[in-house]
Amino acid sequence: MIEKTIPLAITVVMLASLPISTAMAQPPMPPCWFYGTASVEGMPAQDNLNVTATIRGTNLTWTTKTKNGTYGWTNRGSTSFYIPSDDPMTPDKDGGVDGDIIEFSLNGTKTKQTATFEFMNLKKVDLAVGSNTGGNGPTFNPHLLYTLAIVIAIGIGLAAVLWIHRKGYRIKVLRKPKQKTTIFDSSSRYCYATETEQNPICL
Repeated sequence: MIEKTIPLAITVVMLASLPISTAMAQPPMPPCWFYGTASVEGMPAQDNLNVTATIRGTNLTWTTKTKNGTYGWTNRGSTSFYIPSDDPMTPDKDGGVDGDIIEFSLNGTKTKQTATFEFMNLKKVDLAVGSNTGGNGPTFNPHLLYTLAIVIAIGIGLAAVLWIHRKGYRIKVLRKPKQKTTIFDSSSRYCYATETEQNPICL
């Protein structure tokens, strides 16, 4: 009876260990690939600048180099670039999981472009740093400029009125003097009349 029980116990232990061995042998999840253009001050980035991807909230980073104004774009000369998936069998985070936010730096400068990690996916993310990055610089507002010009004009006008008032100047209305017309009547008397008077005055 004991001889039959020992092989049975060994068989049960072996069968119970099968799922664990299978889980340990699972291949890692596929990575997430990234590629795109890289520009500095609105111009294509020169070759061999560092492009670094970081999982937000971690110290995990991956770096590649620019080539022909691109990164991770094999059709344009740059090398493939990806972030591996996290290995669930390790205690520490060592890769990305779906939903992780990926931040990018170009030549040591953090860009405004981000992406979301999705395993077995290829994502195009165009990176840009500098003043011409599509929104970093100030925008021109013609309506604001027009309003500012009106306010300045009103201010100048008020300042001029106050200056005139303080100096004591008065605006005088010039009236056209009355014109006298000299005429002589039939008796050779001297007469004159104004434009507003119909009847001449004779002396």
